[in-house]
Amino acid sequence: KSGGRSFNGNLWVDGAGSSYVKWCSLLINTENFEIQGDYTRLHGNSLRESVNGMLKKSASLNSKLLWYLRFRCNFLLFDTVINSLATVRLNVYQVFLVCAMKCHLLMSNTKLSNRSKCILNAFEEVASYMTSKVSCAANRLAREMKSPSTHQSSSSRPNHHLSPHQIRWLALVAFLKVFQRKQSQYKDIIRRFKIELATNPRMHGHEAHFGNVVDPKLSTIFDAVEF
Repeated sequence: KSGGRSFNGNLWVDGAGSSYVKWCSLLINTENFEIQGDYTRLHGNSLRESVNGMLKKSASLNSKLLWYLRFRCNFLLFDTVINSLATVRLNVYQVFLVCAMKCHLLMSNTKLSNRSKCILNAFEEVASYMTSKVSCAANRLAREMKSPSTHQSSSSRPNHHLSPHQIRWLALVAFLKVFQRKQSQYKDIIRRFKIELATNPRMHGHEAHFGNVVDPKLSTIFDAVEF
């Protein structure tokens, strides 16, 4: 599978054929100017070199993953004036994809005993942190849209946002996608995540609305990442 193509260093074409300009760790869509995270440097490369150190306790996994999220959760990714809600969902999903890859690499470099418990705790921390960041971005946008200085065309646009249940669904699907590439190591986690998606009423119905967001064509770059 092709993860996309790069032209002249600053132009990227993804697996769906959309073109982007690279700018400050972000990708700007050349047609609608929506913003996504720039993961092109990972294309065809190993993520392992970006993860160092051995975990000595479960809290270390949480702190390392949360540090990554702080770096990656640019509020522009969650801005629903700049982006459509579908793009915001995609941005959340892609952050979770890389976070799950880093989680695997960190766990592969540890001798912690209760691996499943450690991963589940980290997952809860990651999902909670992302929910907080998306909520903060929505609140910030709401305040800006009420400001007298806000342009009329922007202030008239609805401030849609993702619910905590929708964010959790994206997290579950992203972590499942990554862990299923290493099935033998995460049988218990995969089973638990599948059960939650199937039995938790709050997780039902999202696939029908988010199916296009988790379409592999939009995230082919991650298929070419080694981890």
